Amino acid sequence: MLNNLIIKNFATIKFVDINFFNGFSVLTGQTGSGKSIIIGALNLISGSRADFSKFYDNSKKIIIEAHFDISDLNFSSLFSSNDIDYESELIIRREILPNGKSRSFINDSPVRLEVLRNFSLKIIDIHSQHENLLLNNEFFQLNFIDTLLSFENKDYNNKLTLYQKKFSENQKLSQKIDQFELNNKLQSDELENLKKLHNELKIADLKIGEKKEISEQFNLLKNIFEIKKNLSDILYFFQGENKIVNSMEKSNSLLKSISSYNDKLLNFSNRLSSNLIDIKDLYEEINIFQDRLIVDNNLMNEIEERLNLINSLEEKHFVNSEEKLLEKTNELSKKISLIKNHDYDLIKTKEEFIKNNEWLLLTSKFISKSRIDFSKKIESLLIKDLEFLGISNGKLKFVINELDSLNYHGKDSVELLFSANKGHELKEIHKIASGGELSRLMLCIKKHLYSINNSSTIIFDEIDSGVSGKIAEKVGFFMKQISSNQQIIAITHLPQIASLANNHYKVFKTEKTESKTETSIMKLNAENRVYELARLLSGREITEEAIANAEKMLNI
Repeated sequence: MLNNLIIKNFATIKFVDINFFNGFSVLTGQTGSGKSIIIGALNLISGSRADFSKFYDNSKKIIIEAHFDISDLNFSSLFSSNDIDYESELIIRREILPNGKSRSFINDSPVRLEVLRNFSLKIIDIHSQHENLLLNNEFFQLNFIDTLLSFENKDYNNKLTLYQKKFSENQKLSQKIDQFELNNKLQSDELENLKKLHNELKIADLKIGEKKEISEQFNLLKNIFEIKKNLSDILYFFQGENKIVNSMEKSNSLLKSISSYNDKLLNFSNRLSSNLIDIKDLYEEINIFQDRLIVDNNLMNEIEERLNLINSLEEKHFVNSEEKLLEKTNELSKKISLIKNHDYDLIKTKEEFIKNNEWLLLTSKFISKSRIDFSKKIESLLIKDLEFLGISNGKLKFVINELDSLNYHGKDSVELLFSANKGHELKEIHKIASGGELSRLMLCIKKHLYSINNSSTIIFDEIDSGVSGKIAEKVGFFMKQISSNQQIIAITHLPQIASLANNHYKVFKTEKTESKTETSIMKLNAENRVYELARLLSGREITEEAIANAEKMLNI
């Protein structure tokens, strides 16, 4: 329940601090007095976009603050999910700064506008006469049926909820299938290219270290004549008269003959003996190596081709070793497997989609039948309400037809047909209903919606448009009936409705200066209420007769 509303620096309001009470309250005032500004302020704390042209003083910020008693509502989970401490009083505040920035608060905790909107949607519903246009919207009509039916039939509610969940899942599966098919089309060419690259590497049959090994072999074969000549010269220097080995043997013999005279000489002798052995071994190895060097142009050409292949593969794949090429082979193998698996994934996804779709089609039939059966009950309830509101010969029908394909709501289209007069055939509501009839029908629909939702405060912004006299009085009684369960605040210009309220507020303007007008709001006492009703009855000039009628309406 809205307990208190504070408005600062908004449009023609400098400052307003007004308390509201449970039951049925009305706001009245002359045209242009600022009633719409009150609605604008309530819209702001409901999360609507700010109009930055509506500053009373352009140097100060706009503040809209609403205090709600939520002790009878279960809001603890909403508080905890937004990390806000739960309190039985909910304070929603919106600030609009002169620089164009907007700030939102819940119980003095700064929150995003989306969070503020989530809170306000749970506790306040603002209904204006423009909402009557929703009666032409088939999704509004369908949602109305579903809301009441879901409340009454839990099995229907569970199946509709599951249907909508599965439909959303199937939409994603459909998109996934489209993406798979698109990818498969794009990847068919890629797959051939990947296979070609992979086969090329597999046929190459690369070995780690191979390039280094055959590069050395190639260098030997390429320079074999130079190598053989030089090795032959080296061997010549090793053996023969006055050659390396002969000279070292003579030197070694001389050292041995004197090695017993001194440890140093013995060391020299041992070292030379060891080196002589190494030199002889080296000679033998060089000799064997030279003998095995055979000119083989065919082998050299084969090795050169192999090196060229490895180099070209490295260049093609932007790597610099056989290890990297082998890694590339594995990588290509995985890519090929992944693309091939797409076909499997596509088949499995299609199977899941078909299975879900079969369930959706079956469930949509249950949903359709339930709606058709329940719509008859709703029609009877609404016709009874319309009769109370003065449309005694009113008829209406929800025509539910099967669509060609499924959608989020099922497989139904809904068309609301209406007739307000006896003997007239039912027609589409937007073609036949007057503004007053639309207002009353929407009020009837809202009555049933409000009976099952948790909105503790309902704002009617001139929903009584298009009605007058006794019909207006019936509309007032209807609102008062709704207010037995929820707080109703109605902006009205009709005395028949205003007289039935538990609390009456007047919105008025005063000229503060020649260029500045200020809007205020006050709760009327019994005497002031009589005069306000008399003004509504007679216009600008209040007559004694109007005062008497006002007192009669108030049972004074």
